Amino acid sequence: MSVKEVAEKLVALCRKGNIQACYNQLYSQKILSIEPENFDGMQKANGMEAVMLKLEAVAASVEKVHSTEIGDPIIAGDHFALNWKTVLTYKNADTITTINEIAVFEVENGKIIKEQFFYR
Repeated sequence: MSVKEVAEKLVALCRKGNIQACYNQLYSQKILSIEPENFDGMQKANGMEAVMLKLEAVAASVEKVHSTEIGDPIIAGDHFALNWKTVLTYKNADTITTINEIAVFEVENGKIIKEQFFYR
């Protein structure tokens, strides 16, 4: 798959809420996932097993996802970027949190090999 095809498929699956299918179909087993320094959890996850552990920890901390908006991909060479907005409530929290982020992905041989998230 081309970078554009990977990006468009990722967006389509994520908009349907099928995040696990993204990892199963579009990601390399050698994926590197990087969160911002202020992330309360595993900032770097190297390899699919570590990424799955990170996702499980994040999911366990969330009470409810109220909405998700994913922008159309911006493609540049072997990379693409997405504007991603999530409105959620964390467990043990009395307020709703909005996370606006830019997600940048690197593709090699039709698979995502790196994802990096930028947000406050």
